[in-house]
Amino acid sequence: MELLEDNLALIAGVANDKSIAWAIAQAVHLQGARVVMSYQNDALGKRVIPLAESIGARAIPCDFTKSEEVDALFMRIAEMEIPLRYAVHSIAFSKKEELNGNFLDVSDENFDVTMRVSCLSFITMVKHCASFMLDNYKVSGERGSIVGLTYGASERPHPHYNIMSVAKAALGSAMRNAAFQLGPDGIRTNLVSPSPEDTLSARGIKGFRHIGRWADGMSMLGRRVTLEEIAETVVFLLSGWASGITAQTIMVDGGASVSGMPPLRHARIIGQDMMAIADEVEGVRPSTSRGQYLDHSGEVEGEGDDVVDELKGSSTPGA
Repeated sequence: MELLEDNLALIAGVANDKSIAWAIAQAVHLQGARVVMSYQNDALGKRVIPLAESIGARAIPCDFTKSEEVDALFMRIAEMEIPLRYAVHSIAFSKKEELNGNFLDVSDENFDVTMRVSCLSFITMVKHCASFMLDNYKVSGERGSIVGLTYGASERPHPHYNIMSVAKAALGSAMRNAAFQLGPDGIRTNLVSPSPEDTLSARGIKGFRHIGRWADGMSMLGRRVTLEEIAETVVFLLSGWASGITAQTIMVDGGASVSGMPPLRHARIIGQDMMAIADEVEGVRPSTSRGQYLDHSGEVEGEGDDVVDELKGSSTPGA
């Protein structure tokens, strides 16, 4: 039995074959929906278009910070002979150098960009999707569902996540307000918050290797969840089986977010990692002359450093 009926699903923010959004696109396809995948620019299109073709999906360019591109995307969706019933938002970005710097040193420009790409894009997508879903609900009684991706740093300070934490917190508020407004029209909105996943863009976050091992140790399952487990949760939330669930952030992290125990698994390794993170945090100190914060912690770790600049749509472990 397929959980998703033969309706259209928009997956916004696919970046490459290692991204969470691609895992979701595959799962949505396997459960019976027809898929439209959006990507941010031509550079990403070279990776995304072959992925879309492999599951019989449509790939359409769209930068959700540009109204003309958003209008063009939904005009093409309107031309399709199948109703849009499902949507997934997997878009986030913040400048790498400010993720790895000091929180209080956020620039006006990066604050604006981070909020526009990571939060306002969700509101924009929901607004456009809702008009399609409402029309379908009035005609057929079929309810729409929208799911976004967030991260646990929206609720607590997190090393090297900085202003993205604020953007993810704003995303959560946007989701709940959308759920309140759209609920009477049969449209549900939720977020999924996974453990830090080893995507290419996440590797550009300083100390991500340490963060990943900490997540392994905190998990009640003794491991991080897989991309497939995240995707299956999203499929459930999109489906009619979750018809009573809206305005929620669903944690898919192996229980790490509620564990009251220290990370006993891999304790020695994690202890070393925590010392490394402490050295990095203590290496960012205020200058006594101008109040500027100086980063003494060296080069950014991670194989994905060069990828983060390119992947404007997924510079976060939660997307």
